[in-house]
Amino acid sequence: MTGGDLLDPGGREHLFDGLDPSPAALCGVLHGVMIHDHFGAVCYPAVPPGFADASRVTVPVAVRLEQIDRGGAGLAQRPPEQRIVGTCRDFALMFCAMARHHGLEARLRCGFAAYLDPPGWEDHWVAEYRGAEAETWARADAQIDGAHMDHLKVGFDPARLPAGAFLTGCEAWAALRRGEATAETFGHGSARGAWFVKVNLMRDLLCRQGRPVSDWDRWREVAPDDLHRALPDALCDRLAEAPHDIPAPPLGGRAG
Repeated sequence: MTGGDLLDPGGREHLFDGLDPSPAALCGVLHGVMIHDHFGAVCYPAVPPGFADASRVTVPVAVRLEQIDRGGAGLAQRPPEQRIVGTCRDFALMFCAMARHHGLEARLRCGFAAYLDPPGWEDHWVAEYRGAEAETWARADAQIDGAHMDHLKVGFDPARLPAGAFLTGCEAWAALRRGEATAETFGHGSARGAWFVKVNLMRDLLCRQGRPVSDWDRWREVAPDDLHRALPDALCDRLAEAPHDIPAPPLGGRAG
């Protein structure tokens, strides 16, 4: 399945009609219909039934919209225990689909956030967007609502992330190579190191090519030594600086 397929609302694009198209408002819509698969249990007193066993598999926007719209609820706001469980990648996908419907360029970016588990850089996905006249991209973390901000002590606008709050996989690799960060600060839980930065470099490169799925979902199953052999540092240096249309090496297992 391609990134375009994932972002296709599948005939439910009418649910996006009439929404305030500002990035902050689009994030707000998602806050009322989705709940994060980890922070939901930390930030809210109640979670949906089966929360602990909810799948972390990324599904197309069309499927998410079908789940959210059951009973004809549309995108109406609902309490946490009635929301759909998703990951950061699901929030980013939904934001991109909504933003594109309202004329913004939007794409996913994969990398690391500085605000989820400081002082480390946590594996994370956000959306990147810009208007037709904009020369630069802005980034939005659609997962971060008021409850997240209170819990994480976030003092910035998640709909427009400040510089340094999030590093893409490409940016993280470049920072690591410049000696501005240490490898062990990048990752998720106990899974950390330069190999993880390489995983997210490749995931981010796929995002830059407009293919935010394909081979990524099994990349973390590649043994670190095998990954370092397949992706030597010099190659990663070139890939981190490559334009978006440079093909990614066919690594990481079957397409997801």
